[in-house]
Amino acid sequence: MIDLIICAFSNPSPATVASIKSGPIPNNKDFFLKDKFKTNLKIVDVPFSIQAGEGNVSPAYRRTAQKYIQSGGILKNIIQSKVGTTEKIRSAAIITFSGGTAFAKELIKTEDAKYIDTWITLDGLHFSADYKGEAIPQEVEPWGKLALEAMNYEKMFINSHTNIKLTGKEVLDTTASANAILKYGGGNIPVESNEPIPGYNEKKWQNLKKTTPGEVTIRGGNPVATNTRSAELNANPAAFTLGDFYSIQNYGTQGTDHIYNATYGLAEAMSMLSERWQLPTTCTQVSGIGDDGEVCKKYLKTIPSSYQVRSYDEFYTYGYLVGLGLAATYLFGGNYGKS
Repeated sequence: MIDLIICAFSNPSPATVASIKSGPIPNNKDFFLKDKFKTNLKIVDVPFSIQAGEGNVSPAYRRTAQKYIQSGGILKNIIQSKVGTTEKIRSAAIITFSGGTAFAKELIKTEDAKYIDTWITLDGLHFSADYKGEAIPQEVEPWGKLALEAMNYEKMFINSHTNIKLTGKEVLDTTASANAILKYGGGNIPVESNEPIPGYNEKKWQNLKKTTPGEVTIRGGNPVATNTRSAELNANPAAFTLGDFYSIQNYGTQGTDHIYNATYGLAEAMSMLSERWQLPTTCTQVSGIGDDGEVCKKYLKTIPSSYQVRSYDEFYTYGYLVGLGLAATYLFGGNYGKS
């Protein structure tokens, strides 16, 4: 049994390589913190192909998502192409960085979304702006609903972002987009305070600093040569957290800060995910009393068996048993021997 992590990064993610050989992301192999997990992980990259004239990976990831949707669904395509029949999947998470978040924005609009246990967006969740400069409600809605689910421990949603401003007016930056989620539903979610939450750093960051590289050199921005810095885990992010919803602003306005989210932002999220994925997969903990009696929410979303790819042996056994059942029905179902 495995847990599946689906990655959509704007640069090569560390999912399938031991170290990053191109792009500004440093050696990332330690940032998944695999030793912190109690279950086996299967980490896969979403394939994408950039076409001539495209300045970023967002259109490429949208095409991949739409192709999957048109040919049986996103999850089934990923499981079939990346996992196959050798392993059974318990729960799934999607992690996106930068333009790779376009893939998650397509996924969240599909039926498959309800089976994804954890959503992690690293400085890439942007919403389109209306004529007032505010987020378009239809784009915010699925993410606002996800945040409310995560607050009740029904799922996990981690949105980590910088404070990098955009020059255009058609798209909101990641800070404004994060705050649009926090304002979803007429103020159901408190607005981000930009102040560290007491106790939050101690619980999440101090232990994390012991398990990740102490310092990395991050290169990013334009020109790359003049925009480098050494980075350590941010000890004082601005954060709003409730249940398993985390809105984390790692500050910073430069390209290096954007890349930070693909390294330490990833490690932060993986540390929290490792804790969540120790929860049970069935309803064993009551979190409240509703009109219908006890309501249990704090358990993992799992992948249905219908999404798993069956092996030849399983198909053979299944067909054999079905055949026996049909034969028994014919022989003993009450019609045998009647004229």
